[in-house]
Amino acid sequence: MQRLLWILLAAIALLLVILVSNGNAPLFGLPSDSIAETAYLGMWGGVIAAGLLGSGIRLGNFIRNMLIWLAIIAGLMVGYHYFHSGLV
Repeated sequence: MQRLLWILLAAIALLLVILVSNGNAPLFGLPSDSIAETAYLGMWGGVIAAGLLGSGIRLGNFIRNMLIWLAIIAGLMVGYHYFHSGLV
């Protein structure tokens, strides 16, 4: 487990060094803002994955609950759009 932590910290440090030393020049065909945003969202994804794996919740239950919340949010968005677009 500690080896994984050091690998992740090294990857973050390497990405930080590349972004700082590269300036505003594109890297891998992407602007540095996009790479920084991808790294930021990737770190949040890692935090969420670590929380999920550490909590002991079964993956099937987690996916089912997320799909239920996604359906609720999508329903609210459709309802909001329907009532505020003048269709009623």
